[in-house]
Amino acid sequence: MRRLSIATAFACIALFGFAAPSVAQVHVNLGINLPAPPQLVFVPSSPVRYAPRVNANYFFYGGE
Repeated sequence: MRRLSIATAFACIALFGFAAPSVAQVHVNLGINLPAPPQLVFVPSSPVRYAPRVNANYFFYGGE
């Protein structure tokens, strides 16, 4: 019984004792690269703004 307890303790140390936190890196690129924030224009009757001079659908709503 004691040998089983010791073996279980060593197994737990081997599995969990050497685990170190790892660093996760996330990178997302939507392909809309602008040198500066574009000039935004309000959409009529809406709180949405858009950038008419950008060659993509670039909208701004609620800080996002």
